Amino acid sequence: MYGFRVATATLAGTLPAFLRSSYSFFAEYRGVWLTIIVILGMSPTTGASISGLIARALGTIVGGLIAMAVWYIVVGHSAGVIVFSLVATALRNYPRC
Repeated sequence: MYGFRVATATLAGTLPAFLRSSYSFFAEYRGVWLTIIVILGMSPTTGASISGLIARALGTIVGGLIAMAVWYIVVGHSAGVIVFSLVATALRNYPRC
């Protein structure tokens, strides 16, 4: 049943690619990513899918905020962005006891 759900969601998401009138929209907005996200994001149970979605959304928001902080701390200088990105990544991956 899980495979059927994934196949149905993927087909529904990529249907515009098979229609002549909507193919340009699908190609312009890179609809092929929808296929990849459906396959990676779906889980066998609804609860696992929803908790995974929430975790990915929160991770994206936190990552974006960290990236903005790094960018504005060094005022866009490339060398500073590289150094502060390394520091932010090291702090994020620091093992907790």
